[in-house]
Amino acid sequence: SKCANRMHKLLLNKKIQKYYIALTESSNKSFTEWTTCKNYMYRNKDKTIITSSSTRTSEIILNIKTLYNHGNYNLHLIDLITGKKHQIRAQLSNLGIPIIGDEKYNSKEFFNHDQIGLHSIFTKFIHPIKKIPVEIFDENCTPILEHLKIHSSDIQSLVKKNFLPQ
Repeated sequence: SKCANRMHKLLLNKKIQKYYIALTESSNKSFTEWTTCKNYMYRNKDKTIITSSSTRTSEIILNIKTLYNHGNYNLHLIDLITGKKHQIRAQLSNLGIPIIGDEKYNSKEFFNHDQIGLHSIFTKFIHPIKKIPVEIFDENCTPILEHLKIHSSDIQSLVKKNFLPQ
């Protein structure tokens, strides 16, 4: 369909903004301001490996901001710039803050059954036909909210007030 083709073009041209929340093991790393993380990565079987070399690798970029600290956990807002497979998981582990429940990328914390503490929370784009802004907020991140003992309306206001300036 015409709309599906145009949505595909938006995706290819990186005109769709996606934000994620990540529940990580607490550490001395807290990002009170938006911080850009740039690394190089390559894939080894089913795992993304972070490296300092730019030879035969892909550059990966994300922006991170800490939203909430609660005991042994931190909640971060992630603005994914490049979007490679397992990018967020690998980069946060490389920073020393693995996503809880993510054994593949060094988490020692159990989460919720076979889940990890990562959730796509907000998507924004210009409708390809109507040319109006579309914003989708997904508050169905119940396991993360329960872990932190916070309400979905609290997380929505926390996330929205911390978006990058457009």
